[in-house]
Amino acid sequence: MILPNKPRGTQDIFPPRSLIYHKIQQIAAEILNKNGYQPIIFPTFEYKELFTSSLGSTTDVVHKEMYEFRDRKERELALRPEGTASVVRLVCQNKLLKKGYPLKLYYWANMFRYERPQKGRYREFWQLGVELVNANGVDFDCQILKLLSDILTGLKIKNFTLQLNYLGDSETKEKYKKKLKNFIEQNNPDLCELCQVRYQTNPLRILDCLICKNKSSYPSYKEVWNEEDNNYIKELNNNLDKFNLPYQYDHFLVRGLDYYTGLIFEVSLEGEKALLGGGRYDKLYQKLGNIDAPAIGFAVGIERLVNYLEEKNLWKIDN
Repeated sequence: MILPNKPRGTQDIFPPRSLIYHKIQQIAAEILNKNGYQPIIFPTFEYKELFTSSLGSTTDVVHKEMYEFRDRKERELALRPEGTASVVRLVCQNKLLKKGYPLKLYYWANMFRYERPQKGRYREFWQLGVELVNANGVDFDCQILKLLSDILTGLKIKNFTLQLNYLGDSETKEKYKKKLKNFIEQNNPDLCELCQVRYQTNPLRILDCLICKNKSSYPSYKEVWNEEDNNYIKELNNNLDKFNLPYQYDHFLVRGLDYYTGLIFEVSLEGEKALLGGGRYDKLYQKLGNIDAPAIGFAVGIERLVNYLEEKNLWKIDN
């Protein structure tokens, strides 16, 4: 027998690189535990409907990246492409919420997406995910950004900036979609074939496209903020300044999943785009579990993080 190679888009992780994975997990867990977060473990696969219902049928993840299969009883299943939907199901199904009390959870898990392998991007990849559930308001948003900053600092990463945008509520979001579509109709930009479809189904995704995102020409999200939105931004900025957190606004940042509302954010480092990202998803628990539970969270791409730590020689781990 000829020994088969590992499947395309997967990786073997062994010392010394595997020791960095382990060290990241240890440091992050220590910081999270100190802040009252508790670990959870959820299944590697779920019913496909969980992801199609939560992520949005027009997103790239659902449309072309999920690993789907049927079991022997023809039930439609999928390997998890991200963690938030599984967290929502876990919390609702196991009745973990207590009225008036925030729920703080985190996970370390492998995810699966069928996409073109490239630097820092695999078809099987690892994530650290953090979720703050049943917590509404600017103070909790600031807490999650401070926690994110503490984790990066604990990993010896200093030169980072929080990239922020504010999507507002569903009314603000729809107002921006309409403004963006009107701009495209009037200016007729040269959209790629995929974005011509996105224009009809989910125009916000155009801002994520590497081919079409000449962002300087598109209308800014800031243009549709109402008085309530602007008051939120002012209060958030004041709180972030008190913590001396480095941040700036990208008014074209939209993230790649439909469930985001309100604050969204990313952190990119030199050589590693979108090292981590997240935001608020206040309607997802209502949609999936008929529970009113505003929430915010983020996920860290471990492969990109390890690449950065190795390239910058921030850690010295002997084999």
